[in-house]
Amino acid sequence: MKTSLAYKKLVNLIKEKYNAKILGAGDHGIALSINPTTVLKITTDRYELEHGEKLVEHKLPGIIPIKKVVIKAPSLGYIVMAKANPLSEEEHNAITEATDVAENYIVNGKTDALRNLDDNSKLQSFMRELRYSFQKADIDYDELDWSSDNIMNYKNNFVLVDL
Repeated sequence: MKTSLAYKKLVNLIKEKYNAKILGAGDHGIALSINPTTVLKITTDRYELEHGEKLVEHKLPGIIPIKKVVIKAPSLGYIVMAKANPLSEEEHNAITEATDVAENYIVNGKTDALRNLDDNSKLQSFMRELRYSFQKADIDYDELDWSSDNIMNYKNNFVLVDL
């Protein structure tokens, strides 16, 4: 879908309109910086757009603030979100190493899995916040895309930026 003409047109339109800078790209889209505090993420992932709609103006911890979602087609749209900062190398490694713990706790609800992170209270808190936020937003836990590439720092807290 990222190769569709509609996707390419939308990316070019946003880049020109905002003089946007590419922050990164993945399987389903591209993240563009449109100003110092805002990112516009163009995606072809319909689930990400659905999740974004549930999270507009949310006050849930562990998830990047979502300002707006615009759906252009069932599998094409964009999400306007707050701009977060990259993880440190140490944080990136810790999140990568915690993949099994995240799956066991967030997805499968195994609370004892958090004991494996006794030395990292920030990461424990983040996992609790994510599980709580997914529940409050009515998003299936198994739709979590745990990856150190999908997690960043916002106001000194970890946040999920790939919905």
